[in-house]
Amino acid sequence: MRFVSVRELNTKPKEVWGKVRDGELVVTSNGKPIALLSPVTEETLETTLRAMRRSRALMALEALQKKALESGLDRLT
Repeated sequence: MRFVSVRELNTKPKEVWGKVRDGELVVTSNGKPIALLSPVTEETLETTLRAMRRSRALMALEALQKKALESGLDRLT
């Protein structure tokens, strides 16, 4: 995975957009990840958005299940 800082994104946008065409980039601020940049085309935009939304939903579900397990709510009827 390749990383790019917010500062680099602001100062060298042309270079960063060129890197996005080669694959995903993690955008960082103060060394911490804050966003993902992923290449898309008109043809792949909807599929990519659906996949990202599905992934976020699964992550949220896993977090809820973990919280329920930790608090004992997973055993309620």
